[in-house]
Amino acid sequence: MLFANWLSTYLNELQLPATLGGYTWTIAGVITGWIADRTSHATALMIS
Repeated sequence: MLFANWLSTYLNELQLPATLGGYTWTIAGVITGWIADRTSHATALMIS
């Protein structure tokens, strides 16, 4: 199952707003970018 599908299902089960998924993607992108800046893009993509 793709992460986006899992996240949507999980948020729906908890009866949380769908906009929370957007915030999750934003935070994941910032963390991946931070790791890429510190190490390499390959490492960042493997970790995230």
